[in-house]
Amino acid sequence: MRKGVLATVLVGLMGMMLAVSACGTNTQTNGQNIDQSTIQGSEQVTEQTNDQNSGQANEQGGEQKKEENASLIKDLDSVSQLSDNKFTCSYDGVKHDFLVFLPDSLNETQVNSANDAQENFPFVIMLHGYGDSAEGFCNKVHFEEKANARGYAVIYVDGAPDPNDPTSASGWNSGIGSGGNDDVGFLSSLATYLENEYSFDKSRAYVAGFSNGAFMTYRLAMEAPEGTFASVVSVAGKMTASVYESRLEEDNKSNKNNKSKISIFQVTGTKDDVVPQSENGSDKYMDDPAIEEVIEYWADSNGLEESETEEVGKNSSLLKFCNEEDVTDKTDSEKSDKESVGNEVSDKKVQVWHLRIKDGRHSWPEESITGIDINSLILDFFDGIS
Repeated sequence: MRKGVLATVLVGLMGMMLAVSACGTNTQTNGQNIDQSTIQGSEQVTEQTNDQNSGQANEQGGEQKKEENASLIKDLDSVSQLSDNKFTCSYDGVKHDFLVFLPDSLNETQVNSANDAQENFPFVIMLHGYGDSAEGFCNKVHFEEKANARGYAVIYVDGAPDPNDPTSASGWNSGIGSGGNDDVGFLSSLATYLENEYSFDKSRAYVAGFSNGAFMTYRLAMEAPEGTFASVVSVAGKMTASVYESRLEEDNKSNKNNKSKISIFQVTGTKDDVVPQSENGSDKYMDDPAIEEVIEYWADSNGLEESETEEVGKNSSLLKFCNEEDVTDKTDSEKSDKESVGNEVSDKKVQVWHLRIKDGRHSWPEESITGIDINSLILDFFDGIS
């Protein structure tokens, strides 16, 4: 009789211990990342549950990465006005000047504060090439003239010399070398400052660059906190090898389908000897990836499958990757759901364009030579994604 009671008690105790152990394992699993939960819970959960946990952990990891990137961005220091539309500031001890051109519907001589900009205008940050300046770039391309008339604010920004190279000229840390200025942090902080100071539309923050400035746009597309820029435009630019290789790490850190989308517009001269191209075989002699491969990556990353090619200008070609799904056909509830996902708000479309300028070289395209009004085409691209 005593043996029976003892056996019953032992069985009961063992059952309680197993129950406690199971509860403890489940609690640990919920509180840890997906790799640990897979190990600890592999004998207790089904394959479907593991897949759900994996997706949740990847999504949480992506959100954590966004917060970590944003937390590394500092505020601009010592912002002051030098003239009607010229300002100076510093970031991380590095001085930068910038020019602000507001839309024609505003008084361009008064750009002191958000009180002067009552509407949520889109804005474009312009990055000059190596050795140039904000003022020099402005005098060459005059992007602000047509942009302001179409309701866009335009900001030309000065780069800075490489602190590790006393012989360097003004430019951008696009990832060609190691170290250098934190230009990703600076330009992200500048975008936030402009949005707060002028009430610009943060969902329509764009950046465009030429040459070294165009290289920098790709680094911003890859490394700036998600949602900082809705689109980048690279004129005679390439994606440096170090930034391109980092894409694998970024894709592995978070679920690719949960990444915020960013539109890309690449402008390439077919005879540009700076930009690697598989079309002319120049990529075989350069460390950086062929620009065609870069475009394919961004189209794939954005989930774009539909494409078309049209002839523009004097025998140049414009390749477009776009999603044919028209968000205007969605119901109000579907639009509301989409507004909360990254920078894919309800009235946004994501596109990737690649303009190949026939016989074009390493320069900002001139309409008299190419037959293409590049400034208007860039604005058409922005209009198409907003």
